[in-house]
Amino acid sequence: MKDDGENWMEQLIITCQKNSEEYVDRKLAVYFYGWLVGKLDPEMIDRFHETGVNPLSIYVDEDRKNVRFHLGLLNDEVIEQVRLIFNDENMTTISLESSSQKSFEIIKKESRELTAKELSKRFYVDEAEGWHNVRIVTPMAFKSHGEYRFLPDVRLFLQSLMKKYTYLDEGTEKIDKDLLDELCRHVQISGFRIHSQRYFIHHAYVTGFCGNFILKCSGSQTLKNYLKILLEVGEFTGAGVKTSLGMGAIQLVKKEEKDGKAKG
Repeated sequence: MKDDGENWMEQLIITCQKNSEEYVDRKLAVYFYGWLVGKLDPEMIDRFHETGVNPLSIYVDEDRKNVRFHLGLLNDEVIEQVRLIFNDENMTTISLESSSQKSFEIIKKESRELTAKELSKRFYVDEAEGWHNVRIVTPMAFKSHGEYRFLPDVRLFLQSLMKKYTYLDEGTEKIDKDLLDELCRHVQISGFRIHSQRYFIHHAYVTGFCGNFILKCSGSQTLKNYLKILLEVGEFTGAGVKTSLGMGAIQLVKKEEKDGKAKG
């Protein structure tokens, strides 16, 4: 539980019932973002656009019967506003008029928190391993020198996560370039199994990649701990471009999980 005045982030998962067993609309996260932003304070949204850091990330996954909206909230102001929306007893459905399924009945709400204080404690106390299997849940891409990149890139991936973590911890996206350089010297991709996938946004698309890749850190225990923290932040925020519209969601695969594991 967070202390008053402490920086923190939250992940909210809204589980809804599907109308059929068919796949959900490929633009569902985009439609959901538009629906949600329409309920938030416009001045707050404008401030986020001005700072260049969007503290709201969204992705959608599904099974045969249900669809889940995952919200990553990186700012106490947006956390409070989103809580007001979904804690309202009258909020029982999500209506997305542009989607093939128009109405989603909410059947479960779950949330978890992670504070900057807890992350700091883990940084100094934990002894993280230097090996991580990262699952790319929704298409991931990066933007560099004005162009989209849709292959795994250690520097662009870590840079994106560092910006999210710095925003959580310090309220700015300015990162320590020397620390990024140090990470990149000691972290490499030791295996991957990926495929390209187009992600449609409005009337265009961005090509990204999905699958798994394995990150291996050969640096000090301090670097290993910092890498683990970044990846834990990434499970809330995603990485790369368009994370507020459904792209770049990641999950850390536990060693005992076999399904989808990359070889490396």
